Amino acid sequence: MYFCTPPSVYYVRRKNGNRRLGARMAGAEASDAVMMSCELKELGPVSEIMKLLECPICKGLPIPPIWNCDNGHISCDQCKSQLDECGLCRAPFAGGRNFFMEGVVNDCLVTCPYAEVGCGAVFRTHFMKNHAAECKFGPKIKWISCQNGNFPPNAIKGGRQHGVDLFIIRAPHMGSTTPGKLYEFAPPGVHPGGSKATLAWGGGERHKFSYEVLVAPLGHVSWVTSQNGDTTHNAVIGGVSETGETLYIGRFLHEDNLINGKIHPSHRCCYIGVNGREIASSTYEILVKVDLPPPTESNDDSTMNRNISDNDDMPAYYS
Repeated sequence: MYFCTPPSVYYVRRKNGNRRLGARMAGAEASDAVMMSCELKELGPVSEIMKLLECPICKGLPIPPIWNCDNGHISCDQCKSQLDECGLCRAPFAGGRNFFMEGVVNDCLVTCPYAEVGCGAVFRTHFMKNHAAECKFGPKIKWISCQNGNFPPNAIKGGRQHGVDLFIIRAPHMGSTTPGKLYEFAPPGVHPGGSKATLAWGGGERHKFSYEVLVAPLGHVSWVTSQNGDTTHNAVIGGVSETGETLYIGRFLHEDNLINGKIHPSHRCCYIGVNGREIASSTYEILVKVDLPPPTESNDDSTMNRNISDNDDMPAYYS
């Protein structure tokens, strides 16, 4: 049963405490109390309802948080993070979150993003991120949208700073999509009032609350030594600069901290963020894809040379 009370119906409370239900009807004055209710009998066509739920910019089903522009148009979090204004009407995104739409979307049953290649899973929308990160039909190395310090299963550890593990992230910034780092948990006093996700850009360290986390199964990525902006054919692409140049994922040792950041080939170095500053090094490690043999019963990911693990050592060239 669904009840709807039109704007023309309202309660009036008098000073003496008596309550009178008044009503204003279009074109007529109300003299008696009126309570209106309606019962939902039939929904419209599913295809039409789905059009109302989709993000009007990317045409995908928006995963919460869902945002409103000042004129009421919705946007998914990923589209909003890359736009300064609504993609439909150019109004600013000052309307806040659309919690009603988030509730509707979270109650939807959806198929896996990799249904076309064989996955038959069906689940509630709010389970999509965790499933997509672990789905055996999806790409082994992929980016998962997250926010506010969260990270999915199989997130790749890129280094360690202030005694805290770092994950590999990327986020939009000033026309670029730049790789950066995410603290597993916030070290006390390191970023007071800021985000656990940061990236190095323009001489400083920029905080990000919405970002993508790189995930991969154990044994599918590794680190190799490089320098002066050099990359390899199987390097993992991390993003793109504001001028359209491909950026890669690198890391190097700085004051006993192994910190991951971005490799900018034309700058011939790797950049990391350290205590609000952007630090560069011409010698670094670069993240690469591992060429795995066809799966066999004897194949063990743990035997791969220089693979990421929970106890990842310092780079070989520092030992």
